[in-house]
Amino acid sequence: MRGGRVERFEYEGHPVPGFRVQRSVRKGLLIPGAILLGSAWLLSGFSSTSLSSVGFIPLVGSFVVAGQLGAINGSGFAGGLGSIAIALFVTAGLVQLGGAALMVAGLAVPQLWLERDVGDVQLALVPTPSGAQLIGRF
Repeated sequence: MRGGRVERFEYEGHPVPGFRVQRSVRKGLLIPGAILLGSAWLLSGFSSTSLSSVGFIPLVGSFVVAGQLGAINGSGFAGGLGSIAIALFVTAGLVQLGGAALMVAGLAVPQLWLERDVGDVQLALVPTPSGAQLIGRF
């Protein structure tokens, strides 16, 4: 630790003497995944309130609403406007699935790094032919 800052070294494998392995969730995947999932979920939920409240079901609600619109579209629902709405709900569902996948990846594959053991002093007295020797690791 120099100047209040911990030295980190990205590492995979067994720890080296004098270092310890630390792990945490991958925030670079978790945060964007949550933003994508939440924003697409809110968009599909509020957009479908006039049709049904099924759009508020995460991950599958958008696809259910798209199916309901497809059934209405088959009976002449505003022609091209209905097709655009279906495409938007399917896209919102795919964005939700992508956001959920990013979140799962961020939680399932932790980030590993090495941190130097600060303050861990190990001393040993070793006998030698000429006397004794003090060895240590700081």
